[in-house]
Amino acid sequence: MGFYNGTRSPEEVQANNGDRLDFNGIKTKWENTTPLRGKRSHLDIRPIGDRSRSHERIVKVSDSEFYLTNTAYAYSELRREEREEHPEHNRCITFKQDEYWETITVHVPRSYWGDGRKKPFLERDMYPRGISAPSTYHFYEHNLPMELSLHKVGTKPYVKACSEQSSVGSFLLWKGDISFIRKIGDKWFSPFKVYAESKLSLDRDKTKAIRKSLTNFIGYVQTMLPIMEGVKGYTGYYSYSPFSFEKTADRQGMGEKILPLCNKSWEELVVLKDEDDVPDTWFTMVEMYRQRLVKKSYSRNRDTNESVVTEQFPSKQRIKTTICEDVYKQALPFLTERVPLGVPFMNNKYQSW
Repeated sequence: MGFYNGTRSPEEVQANNGDRLDFNGIKTKWENTTPLRGKRSHLDIRPIGDRSRSHERIVKVSDSEFYLTNTAYAYSELRREEREEHPEHNRCITFKQDEYWETITVHVPRSYWGDGRKKPFLERDMYPRGISAPSTYHFYEHNLPMELSLHKVGTKPYVKACSEQSSVGSFLLWKGDISFIRKIGDKWFSPFKVYAESKLSLDRDKTKAIRKSLTNFIGYVQTMLPIMEGVKGYTGYYSYSPFSFEKTADRQGMGEKILPLCNKSWEELVVLKDEDDVPDTWFTMVEMYRQRLVKKSYSRNRDTNESVVTEQFPSKQRIKTTICEDVYKQALPFLTERVPLGVPFMNNKYQSW
């Protein structure tokens, strides 16, 4: 970004390099940009701004299609054949025009490392969080047409389309590429391919049934947790929820106590077939909750110079709440409510479940 007085923020870099482009704008810019010379002269590289930032460039597909990329790094291009990489770059924004319509497609970032480089662009894994990087975010923001803009709600990126009098709506750039169109001669873009969002909320009838099934197990954990000793030795897997191993393929290093919890639903783990016979897995699960919920503080006795460990045990309500949330994450007892198209929506806490 520069040194001392020449230092620039990611936004300033992209503001200086970028330009609010539509199809005619990017076509003119491509035609007026002299290709780079040197070892890569045969690649017809036309940077969008600063010629030292050749990874940010305009690529011509045909007379009716151009796209912008910000990950076309020189190191990769010079060793492409040696590394068996696919020649297609990741796209950020694609500009198309036919006889009647102009189309702007805003692409979700894709992986451009490892095996991702060996696949065509559309087959690469989507990496929507990649747009959170300031340089990437501002590259999109400063190169979209004037009638479109990029903004965030929480951590989620949205493309906002405007009309003559107001906003048409904000559309999520996360689940897949989104497109906007306008007739030749018109000014404003309309959404063509966009994705709807859903809001999740707990189904109270389902959660009530789950809590009823957990009654015996919760009571067992509340009774046993304060009176048992902590886990000794390696405790890595004991920091997880005991219900998080439902779809565990790699079992190496888990230990004999954790293995019985793998590939089982929450009902198999907590619903007793015989109320007088408590399975051994329950004891392991109590150890896991003890490891997660008991807070330890360390001090040193000044008289004996011995280390003293003080344990603070959770309340019964805290134990119950934690167990219920762990089971909900596996059971997913949700009601789905569709969010109106074009209305940005902040993630709720269940979105990551």
